[in-house]
Amino acid sequence: MNEKMSINIEIPGINTTHNFLVPSDMSVSKITVLVLQTLMEEYPDAQGSKNENHMLIQESTGKALVQNCGLKQLGIVNGETLLLV
Repeated sequence: MNEKMSINIEIPGINTTHNFLVPSDMSVSKITVLVLQTLMEEYPDAQGSKNENHMLIQESTGKALVQNCGLKQLGIVNGETLLLV
């Protein structure tokens, strides 16, 4: 069975944080796409484009997460905050 993880995604561009429940082995690139899709649905008037390059940064270390790795593989823990830039 796939383990789920709760992560907080802080979005500085719209000054908000959202909590997401995702599989711990889901790749960072897939998580980024899902977060962007959710944001476009919730904030249709927000500036930005899904065609822009975005990345997730681990708030506690300031390091960008490797796009093709899963959260557990990168040492991300349940409840951790990530920044979407």
